[in-house]
Amino acid sequence: MGRCRREGEMERIMEEGGIDGRGERREGGEWTIQDPASQRLTWYKPPLSVLVIKKVRDAQVIQPFIQLVRWLTIDKRMVVFVEASVMEDSLVTSHPGFPVLRDKLMNFREAHDDLTDKIDFIICLGGDGTLLYASSLFQQSVPPVMAFHLGSLGFLTPFKFDNFQDQVTNVLEGHAALTLRSRLRCIIIRKDQETGKNGRPPTNLLVLNEVVIDRGPSPYLSNIDLYLDGKRITSVQGDGLIVSTPTGSTAYAVAAGASMIHPSVPAIMLTPICPHSLSFRPIVVPAGVELKIAVSKDSRNTAWVSFDGRKRQELFHGDRLRLRKCTYRQTDLTSPVPLPTAALPSQHCILDSSLCQQAYTVPFLQPDPGTCTLIKVKLNSDSRNTCWVSFDGRHQQELMVGDSLRVTTSIYPVPSICAEDQIADWFASLDECLRWNDRKRQKHFDEPEDLSPTDLTPDLTHSSSSDTLDSLAERNEACDN
Repeated sequence: MGRCRREGEMERIMEEGGIDGRGERREGGEWTIQDPASQRLTWYKPPLSVLVIKKVRDAQVIQPFIQLVRWLTIDKRMVVFVEASVMEDSLVTSHPGFPVLRDKLMNFREAHDDLTDKIDFIICLGGDGTLLYASSLFQQSVPPVMAFHLGSLGFLTPFKFDNFQDQVTNVLEGHAALTLRSRLRCIIIRKDQETGKNGRPPTNLLVLNEVVIDRGPSPYLSNIDLYLDGKRITSVQGDGLIVSTPTGSTAYAVAAGASMIHPSVPAIMLTPICPHSLSFRPIVVPAGVELKIAVSKDSRNTAWVSFDGRKRQELFHGDRLRLRKCTYRQTDLTSPVPLPTAALPSQHCILDSSLCQQAYTVPFLQPDPGTCTLIKVKLNSDSRNTCWVSFDGRHQQELMVGDSLRVTTSIYPVPSICAEDQIADWFASLDECLRWNDRKRQKHFDEPEDLSPTDLTPDLTHSSSSDTLDSLAERNEACDN
């Protein structure tokens, strides 16, 4: 079964359709706002193969796993793929319902078997980690993912396993809404790879949640230089830096003090980890920028980087980590009930997949002002008083009980001319007006050959770790005399 659209053709359709990285569309010289709720799944052909991923080391998932696999293989006659480790799991193999399923299952091993053109659809049984693992298996386009909540947290798993047959059938029939979760493409370029001494290709990974750069086991502060589109904007001095997608903004980033971003918002979140600065606030940058992260040349130590909590490795002086939003997004099914399709428009954004047997389409509405995402503010009926509303500090008026305020994104933006460009201007304002990340820098270690003889002479006017409280008091008294 071949692909319905070539990858290059898909990119051309995306460009000609006018959908940019901000989710806006230009038609007839006007801007329209894409409604996230309008993203829908449409199959070109009925899906025939499904990848089932279950939570590891959890006996409570075994029975739902057997039920689901039996129903998919026998009732739906689908080709079911599972991990090879599942076929070797004693909890699975000892289940009385597994022997009749063993010969019906296809298996694969991560990093050994290629799933390209084999998977139409993914079902996850467990917590958020199962969806992150599914994302890591597909380093280009990802088939639609349906995640059942059988884990501990379940922020990314909206489906309940009760009546799973009806819910999966609705999805297979195309009655489902989608959340297109952006991912980050991460490339590590080693110092010796630039000089040609290392013949290995750079590390290239896609992540769904976040990339974490930290100081690792070192007792010293990390010093990391951060660049946006080639411009150095700051140096991160502290325990590290979190670069997260909107999906990842509710994971490690929010625990480190970042804001929560809806997954449909095209953005990249930068969050320092315990920064040595009172003014280093987390920031959100446009999804289209390219980030470059490198260990500062005067840093006392190296840094460590991990990708969605995995594949942890060390960054040395001279190494570079490049990140940018990836064009291959995670397609997450979000509606547990069938949705009406009669009112859908004929315009579709083609989302092709080199890793799916079946291409699928996601339509985008072209709403009039006020029909896109709506925020409604209303005074509680049991409120003891009224409230007041102002607009950019003006036109203040009172809201009575029963009044409401509706807010949508306007289709009329303000075209503001930049002195240099939008990146440089914004960070210059942060620095000059808010003193963002303004602090003294930690001194680097001097090499022995750089020290003069006087530098090696002990300074008796300063305390050391061997000083006692009595000796310090005696020294202070001598200085006073």
